[in-house]
Amino acid sequence: MSLGVEISLENQIRAYCIKNNLNFNLLADMKKRWGIDMLKFETIEQGLSRVVLEVYGYGDNVEFKQTEHTKKHLSM
Repeated sequence: MSLGVEISLENQIRAYCIKNNLNFNLLADMKKRWGIDMLKFETIEQGLSRVVLEVYGYGDNVEFKQTEHTKKHLSM
C-alpha cells in the first residue's frame, strides 16, 4: 500500500505506525486532507468525518498527533 506522498514522508508515517502498533494499510485507505505542512487522515463514521491521525511538518521535522479515534480505527 502506498499513501501517494513523498517517499521519505511515507517511510516516516510507516515507521510511526510500526512503533505505535497502528495498522498502516488501514491508514493508507483513508481519506487524506492536505494543508500547508499538514496531512490529516480521516474516516467517515455515522455520516461524520473523523480525524484519525494528524501529521505536521516536513523533512526531518515531522510530528504526529493521535486523536480519540486513532486506536479505534488503526489498532492492530
